[in-house]
Amino acid sequence: MGQYLYTTPGILGDAKNSLTELTIQLNKVLDLDVNVVEWCVDEQGRWWVIDAFNEVPEIIPEAFPLDYYTWIVERFAACVKNKLNYSERNRMPFG
Repeated sequence: MGQYLYTTPGILGDAKNSLTELTIQLNKVLDLDVNVVEWCVDEQGRWWVIDAFNEVPEIIPEAFPLDYYTWIVERFAACVKNKLNYSERNRMPFG
């Protein structure tokens, strides 16, 4: 059994790039612009998705260190601005 920990910049080492790419690939398959994916690592160093469907994550300022909250808000705002001028559109399977 593990425990929930915040990471600090650099603590993930080489895993950061592969986790970032896996998260982007997962979100593309799910056709989601915004999706917070939570990962965990077991005792053998294997990574596992523990929450893959947070399309509308609840971001409570008091739940995160201030630097983390600021980073999330800034990244989300940048994502919205980017999508305004992005030529690729989400699939509309029901529309």
